[in-house]
Amino acid sequence: MLNPITAVTIARLAGEAMEVDWHAKFPMNIRFLRVRICIDPWRPLLAGCFVRVGEGRRIWIQFIYKRVFRICKNCRRIRHTYPSCGVDNLDIERELNSQLDNIRHIFGYDIGMDVQEVYFVNEMCAFLHRSDR
Repeated sequence: MLNPITAVTIARLAGEAMEVDWHAKFPMNIRFLRVRICIDPWRPLLAGCFVRVGEGRRIWIQFIYKRVFRICKNCRRIRHTYPSCGVDNLDIERELNSQLDNIRHIFGYDIGMDVQEVYFVNEMCAFLHRSDR
């Protein structure tokens, strides 16, 4: 079951957890859990992660970033967009591998990347398809 401790653990993959929006009222219908994080603007944003649940099944936990402007689809950093991205693909791969190594070191998770998987999702686009902008 999703709870604040699990949410903070998962959110720490993307940045420093600052606050969890959680109210322990019953009955609960949890489709999402919001955690405010402090991101490092010099590192690529993570689209999400797989979490292993009962019987070895994996589920995708998608990260949705709110109030973040100018997300580059090439390097996944903030402050610029794809047309003005000057980051080399080898530098991006090196940075992602460094980020994965850091996550493995801190959390002890055995994670990796698969080139067949999509690592950018439309919800990461800053204010794309949102009526409240």
